[in-house]
Amino acid sequence: MADQTNSAVDSLLGLLSAAVKDEARLLGGVHRDVQFIKDEMDSMNGYLMHLTKMEGDHDDQLRAWMKQVRDIAYVAEDCIELYRRDLMPVDGDGGFLARLRHLPVYLWTVPARHRLANRISELKARVREVGERRMRYDVRVPEATRKQHVKEPAQDKKAEEKRMEDFRRAPEDADVWPPFGNVIDKLPAILASDEAARKKISFVVNKCGEDGVEFGIVEMFLCALSRYPYATPHDLEELEKKLEAGETKEVVMVFCYSKLSTQQKSCLQYLTAFLEESSISRTSIVRRWVAEGLVGREQGRTLEEAGERCFSELLARRFVCPKAIGDSGTVRSCIMDESIREFIVDISKSENFVSDIPSHLARQLRIREIVQGPRPKKKLQAGRWSCNICSGGASGETQLVSDLVAAGDRSSTAAQALKEPMDELVDFLKKLPKLYRLNVLDLGGCQGVRKRHLKSICKVTISLKYLCLRKTDVSRLPARYIEALSLLETLDIRETDVWPTDTKHIFLPKLKHLLAGRRKRKMGELGTVRMPLKIGRMRDMETLSHVQVSGDGAELAGVSKLMQLRKLGLVLHGNDHKATNNNLRQVCLPSWIEDLKLLTNVTLIDTELKEAELRKLGKLQGLRSLRLGHNSYSEQDLTFNQGQDEFKALKFLVAECNNIARIVFAGAGAAPSLEKIVMDMEVMDVVPFSGIEHLPMLKAIELRLTGDGSYTTQLTELEVTIAALKRRTSFTYSFPVVVNAEQ
Repeated sequence: MADQTNSAVDSLLGLLSAAVKDEARLLGGVHRDVQFIKDEMDSMNGYLMHLTKMEGDHDDQLRAWMKQVRDIAYVAEDCIELYRRDLMPVDGDGGFLARLRHLPVYLWTVPARHRLANRISELKARVREVGERRMRYDVRVPEATRKQHVKEPAQDKKAEEKRMEDFRRAPEDADVWPPFGNVIDKLPAILASDEAARKKISFVVNKCGEDGVEFGIVEMFLCALSRYPYATPHDLEELEKKLEAGETKEVVMVFCYSKLSTQQKSCLQYLTAFLEESSISRTSIVRRWVAEGLVGREQGRTLEEAGERCFSELLARRFVCPKAIGDSGTVRSCIMDESIREFIVDISKSENFVSDIPSHLARQLRIREIVQGPRPKKKLQAGRWSCNICSGGASGETQLVSDLVAAGDRSSTAAQALKEPMDELVDFLKKLPKLYRLNVLDLGGCQGVRKRHLKSICKVTISLKYLCLRKTDVSRLPARYIEALSLLETLDIRETDVWPTDTKHIFLPKLKHLLAGRRKRKMGELGTVRMPLKIGRMRDMETLSHVQVSGDGAELAGVSKLMQLRKLGLVLHGNDHKATNNNLRQVCLPSWIEDLKLLTNVTLIDTELKEAELRKLGKLQGLRSLRLGHNSYSEQDLTFNQGQDEFKALKFLVAECNNIARIVFAGAGAAPSLEKIVMDMEVMDVVPFSGIEHLPMLKAIELRLTGDGSYTTQLTELEVTIAALKRRTSFTYSFPVVVNAEQ
């Protein structure tokens, strides 16, 4: 529990530090209150950090105090966010005219700023009381052993990466099954080279087998030993004692959980909000972790990169398992085994996480319960209000979710049971405490989302950082509503019928991820929304996924200013090829393209480029993934040239454009980092690849054959070519599924 509380306070301290940097811009009394809150929370955070470094359990008194600190941290962060937005004047570098333009807004918000200043004053009193309560009840750090960090001798990053890769491959290289001997050999040297430790590991593995513990739990145990930086033979001695006194499965899983880091535990516990999901989107959960403040800052990494690293660790430790893998080899979605689902609930209760659940997660569970709850029989028959915010789930899991929501938060009156889901949701949001901060609202799959609902949501959830409307029936997205969400970081409107022009005038200063686009019935075509005209002022933007550029391409000039951009998906609809190419040049000009060092993923649709235009993208030194969608390329041969300073970092190439008949790698050094090629083809008159022997890193080729022609000769020739490569390369191809019309 100290881990979760420490994450909440860390997030708050980042805001407080920014808020008190320039005292001259703050109101005098408010500044003193904010400074006091920062100093107090700093002291509490030091206490919490000390707790996280100690082994042993926390008593009930300490847990109660940490719960109070965590809750006050969430409330305080909300207040400070609103304070920075509403009380602090416009930035000084905007000049006199900028301040003059801001004056009407400043005067208009005087009452709101006064109320917020009073709330901060009240918050100061609450923070003081929490600090005094610890002293009053003599809450102390329990006497326990301090965790000791154990480093591998002469360990460096590359050596550790190789050991982990060898550990992952050990089961594949084993001569016996289960391959535990091979796996133990690849554990850290402090365990693998200690004969007593090896015996204890074998004892645990054999005990699991004798007691019928599933194979996945044994994998978790070995992965925990492999990745934990404090692992010593002493840990195994303690585990052996606990196994003699407790249930094997539970003891082993608690051991694995105890080896997680601070934020890994916080993020894992947050998965209680996904108990009914049969599939959890990786990017969705990572961005929700960030929005909820569960991911701490790491040196040299953005918050989302830290979240991705956390996800990778949970994946590597088998707490979550891959469900869907993308063309680039990354995990797109994951699942939790039934044992893990039950364990997360149990361990959270034991840490006083769910039995006295934090308000932010309690409200998330309640929102899900409202949106996906049972509707009146009459409306279910009509099918009008059916909603699937989660994509399925095992039977009995609804009860798990219900058990997590405090009985006091439930509404079971007949009147509410007859309400439409979105009306009930809006009523619930309006009744939230004024000091409560709602960071995440996920309505994915919900039906019945009307303009009036969106208006109410934007009015009462001004602290929202993550809004998902994916697969809803929302059709309008008025800028005057959405712009009230000034803290919004993620807006997901994929697979909706939002009017294309509704996004044209939207300006959200904090937005990082704009996700749009809907596949039409005709294969390959994509309907989407317009790129915002003020895109150049959204300097935090990292992902622009499938947005349409206007005929004159005016918005593209703003893209050059997005130095944080990582993923770019452009749709250029139009029949004027000359204008289209000119527009694309605006986004690919060499004068600034090399400055986008973070841009790693590019998708093009309907761009109808020629080779010269496409090669400009090769100047992106960080480009790792290139997807050429419907009508994105107008020539038959897609050529990567030798000796050109282009596509040096490209690892994944996806060619879904059926205009392309062949991909040519003209000599050594053409796409030197390319690992995987995915290609859609309707017609195969020639072998679709030339020069693949020049690709030193190639691991996989995948053909998706969408036509009904004969490919035997070309496939045979390609198989011979691939078999002759020095590097082992996998080759797969698939045909369209034919549905029997009589069935």
